[in-house]
Amino acid sequence: LIETEKMEVEMSRIQAIEKFINERLKPDLREQQEKHQRILDDICEYQLLLDSISVVKSLRPLKKLKMKVNLGLGFFAQATVNDPNHIFIDVGCGTYVEFTLDEADVVINERLELLKMLSKKQLAVIGSIKAHISLLVYMVELLLDPSIRTWVFVPIVLFTFLIGVVRHYLAILIHTKKEIGLQQIQDSHALVRSRLLRENGRYLSKHSFLMRKQFFNDEETGYFKVAQQRQSPVVNPMSDPSVMTDMLKGNLLNVIPMLVIGGWINWTFSGFVTTKVPFPLTLRFKPMLQHGIALASLDASWVSSASWYFLNVFGLRSMYALILGEDNAADQARLMQEQVTMSANTVPHDPRQAFKAEWEALQICSHNWMSKSEGKVLESTLALIKSNALHLAEEIEKEIIQRDLAIAKKKIVRLNEEQCIDFYMDMARSASFDQVVRQLSSGEAIAMVLEGRRAIGTWKNIIQKLDNAPFENYHQLHVDKECLHASDDYFKARREIQFIFPEVQLVPWNEEVQHYLQEEVIPTMSRALEELARTNPIDPLKWLASWLWRHDPQRGESTIADDY
Repeated sequence: LIETEKMEVEMSRIQAIEKFINERLKPDLREQQEKHQRILDDICEYQLLLDSISVVKSLRPLKKLKMKVNLGLGFFAQATVNDPNHIFIDVGCGTYVEFTLDEADVVINERLELLKMLSKKQLAVIGSIKAHISLLVYMVELLLDPSIRTWVFVPIVLFTFLIGVVRHYLAILIHTKKEIGLQQIQDSHALVRSRLLRENGRYLSKHSFLMRKQFFNDEETGYFKVAQQRQSPVVNPMSDPSVMTDMLKGNLLNVIPMLVIGGWINWTFSGFVTTKVPFPLTLRFKPMLQHGIALASLDASWVSSASWYFLNVFGLRSMYALILGEDNAADQARLMQEQVTMSANTVPHDPRQAFKAEWEALQICSHNWMSKSEGKVLESTLALIKSNALHLAEEIEKEIIQRDLAIAKKKIVRLNEEQCIDFYMDMARSASFDQVVRQLSSGEAIAMVLEGRRAIGTWKNIIQKLDNAPFENYHQLHVDKECLHASDDYFKARREIQFIFPEVQLVPWNEEVQHYLQEEVIPTMSRALEELARTNPIDPLKWLASWLWRHDPQRGESTIADDY
């Protein structure tokens, strides 16, 4: 009884607020909007008059002016203005005052400023009324009876879920297992392999590409030529009774549950509001979320019972996948989608047409190996000869040239301590950070951009050779590796080059990476995979790692016996 009294008090309050909104605020809002529209019309009229005056003033000196006068009902008459230098303007209360064109220009501009100010004030009044309406509407928030959650919201969820589970197990019982022939699987895989060959053939050598193309497109023994001569094993689905039976079973499992649940909801819960989404929605969502409820004043966030069922059809997909597995027949949305679209991996109804189209596409496909792309891209790195080793700069540059590296840029730099900290920012946590900063900022240094194949690794080898042992080109002098600088990897090399040489335009990294893969990785990896297939070891990963370590092109072929 207490709950009923509270509901009645709340309903009376809501009705009073709605009456105030509909009988007071909304009429005031319409009145203010009409007033604002009249102000806008006056602004538009005065603006047109000001433009006309500007046109007449541009035609000076002008004694007479011919113009068309609107007589009404779409009739115009030609008139002559004897004195086009004066104009009459309505100043209010039906009074017209004669002005010269210059005076009229000033008066009209003043009037436009006044009208614009009135327009802003009117917009403020309209906004205030709208704010009051929004505030009151927020106060008139719809209250749901707690019984709706128990007797409407939860039953729709449970019933929809249980119907899906029943549909899943019925589909398993009446499902007819289809057997796909070995020949169909081979044909499907052949089409996929041919397509991959056309798309990725540039990663193969020309010999490998032509061998694969010959396998598919040989005029006598090619796979596609032989396949086109075979009789197609696929029949028209409309003439196969088993296919028609499966389609009928699928339609029954899909349509009957939808009719049963839809009829039950419309008969039992018609007109109920079940829940509200926790975020605002536009009015475009009302037809989707409020099916069966024709209330123009109801907020679009509320969901009707019929719309709640359709939301469950799509929202329970994760629950079905969790309980019944990914490949389940309970997902009604997925079943409808599969009936409309066919799986992309299935063989077409007439494989011979597909074989012919793929044969023609592969026949006109030519080989273009990426390693032969125009413009050979070289690796770049930064080299620094610090102040302690400046006296060996000429010998170091000779060694660089002898190792097939080109010096693309060269200059003498003097970095202060702040610049050195920015340069060595990757070593900020290293124990030697302060030492390398002091050493680089202590004096001048020679900075060079080196280009060549494996430029980063080659420059590191030169530094290591200088540090480990003296050699003749350096007059038997030992150089500490701390006196020279080398970039650690590709990305650091790009950053350091841009730091010292901001004017240098580096090749985009994707081109350099592609070139590196084609030149350095793919040839070695192809040999490794061929040897792996020929050897067929027990542990392929361990064997492959051992082979790559022994045949690293940067270290040279290793003569150490394979302990694999």
